[in-house]
Amino acid sequence: MPWIGLRKGCVEEKDIEKYLMENGIHYVRKIELEVQVGDEWVPFLVFEVLGMIEGFAEEMSHTFNCLSLESGPHLVLGEISAKLWDEGAKIIFPDGSQRIIPIYTFDAFLDVRMPTNKVKGLKGQIIIAGNIFDLPLTLEDLAKIEKMGKKYIEKVEKAASVYGVTKILSSEVREKLLEKEKKEIKYEVDYDAGLAIVMVGNKLQTVTIPRLVILLAEEKMYEQIKEVYSSAPEPLKKKLKESLLEYYEFKKANRQEKEALEKLFRDIGIAPN
Repeated sequence: MPWIGLRKGCVEEKDIEKYLMENGIHYVRKIELEVQVGDEWVPFLVFEVLGMIEGFAEEMSHTFNCLSLESGPHLVLGEISAKLWDEGAKIIFPDGSQRIIPIYTFDAFLDVRMPTNKVKGLKGQIIIAGNIFDLPLTLEDLAKIEKMGKKYIEKVEKAASVYGVTKILSSEVREKLLEKEKKEIKYEVDYDAGLAIVMVGNKLQTVTIPRLVILLAEEKMYEQIKEVYSSAPEPLKKKLKESLLEYYEFKKANRQEKEALEKLFRDIGIAPN
């Protein structure tokens, strides 16, 4: 739908709404965004409206003596037949001068509409089987898309590879995916022998118990480390402590891991160096 708006704070919101109504323009929602105009980021209060508004922003700019904005189908930049084009916003200055700034890129190959680096406050969108999803996608969105079929998940994966995972998938989704990628570790500990039988994925191996706790630390399985440590005899605890402190020295440059390990140490009574 077309957009029309004025620089935020230039005119009272109720006065803009009254002006639109007097001119027979009905809006469906209001949007606040910022557009880079030259070296300045300019905030706008924008109204998504019904019908055509081409040229109306010029009247608004003149009437209110404010910077105005309009956007719509008449401001497509590029050839739609090329399946990749920009959607522009026309910025009108009170003196009548104008500037067209690309605010969205539409990718018809992947059905993605992505804000450009010239605008803040807008969300991207992706169309999946006729359904419009705001970006980044949530876990709920992905669950719906997964039910539509494998090819649509593959479409999301391709969009993520083109536009970047952070723009396509929410932080919640990215965290879940990381959890799935973690290796599943199963183990049995023989304290008398000082060894553990460990299954990582489909691979079975025998390792020392100090090596086991490092494998668990790599996967951030801190509760399991507590269990192994608390059940170990005192001579073995000394070796486990040495291994964990060496691991801590290696990892302490990473603030998040450093804090997690220090919490573990407090819980099991180890003082880091």
